[in-house]
Amino acid sequence: MRDRAARIALVGALPPPDLRAAAEAAPVPVEVTGRVAQIAPWFAGSRLLAVPLRMGGGTRLKILEAMAHGLPVVTTSIGCAGLDVEHERDVIVADDPADFARWVDRLLADDELAATIGMQGRETVRRDHDWRAIGDRLEAAVGALRGPRVP
Repeated sequence: MRDRAARIALVGALPPPDLRAAAEAAPVPVEVTGRVAQIAPWFAGSRLLAVPLRMGGGTRLKILEAMAHGLPVVTTSIGCAGLDVEHERDVIVADDPADFARWVDRLLADDELAATIGMQGRETVRRDHDWRAIGDRLEAAVGALRGPRVP
């Protein structure tokens, strides 16, 4: 990360001791929070969300939540698996660590790119993941299972 004025916050439950030790030795300020009561204030005070997942499963709700807040997201293919997002439109996808770091640097330096990715990500969440949109798709699926209505 070229921007030495940047600050990194590692927000999440149960950070392992080796992560805390690495944070203390980092060349830029790193705060390890552990569990937080509300994630929204962390999103509001952030330039981007970095999700460098290399393995794992489960849901990607924090990515969607960050996108809903208009926060640009840098993640891996595994990090955004199942979200139906597009690289350089909704999120940035980088699987190589050096490429991941370059994208983080670029979003820190390029206000216009960060704003564009953030706005497009927010629109994708509104269009595809809003409760109303999900409800409409669920209603259509249930209707298709029921078959045609007989008067």
